[in-house]
Amino acid sequence: MNKNFTIKRIVDLINNDKVKNYLYPALFFIIFSIFIIFAIKPSLTTAFELLKEEKELSSKNENYQRAINFVSQNLSILESYRDKLFLLDESVPSSPQIYKVIEDIYKTGEESSLSINNINLVDEVEYSLKTTPKIKQIEIDVDAEGGFDNLISLIDKINNQRRIKTIKNIEISRSEKLSTESSRLKIKIKFEGYYL
Repeated sequence: MNKNFTIKRIVDLINNDKVKNYLYPALFFIIFSIFIIFAIKPSLTTAFELLKEEKELSSKNENYQRAINFVSQNLSILESYRDKLFLLDESVPSSPQIYKVIEDIYKTGEESSLSINNINLVDEVEYSLKTTPKIKQIEIDVDAEGGFDNLISLIDKINNQRRIKTIKNIEISRSEKLSTESSRLKIKIKFEGYYL
């Protein structure tokens, strides 16, 4: 009896004009809210996530494009210098080759009419096959005698050689030996050679 009475009462309330006026809009808003929560909200969330992902991907694409352009430019430069890459190994070789540096300095001194009295290796040579390539240097002290013209000739010829050698220091003083030449000078030069 209670059950029938409750159902009858609900039906009477629904049939009431005041309730009818508000029932349909209330049901519409309830159904619409459920629709928004379960259908539209996930779609909007997915759309915003896709927009965010699109921005990130376009940023990555620009970075990759710049990297590709950089690589292609450097590749074209390497292609143009491919036939001359052996010069790089000659200028900064992969081994110290101290004998070659000393021989270059000695021969260049002879060609410049500079008398070389002494050549000393200042540093110990560091050489290992397991290390990553890193430019190392060796210092060589040279004691010589000659004139300014001879010294300038030596410097010009050293600068024109393929093996890179820099002059770190030059000391010039008057020679203690008696000489018929008024321009005879005592010269100390500190060279630096490089290797990988």
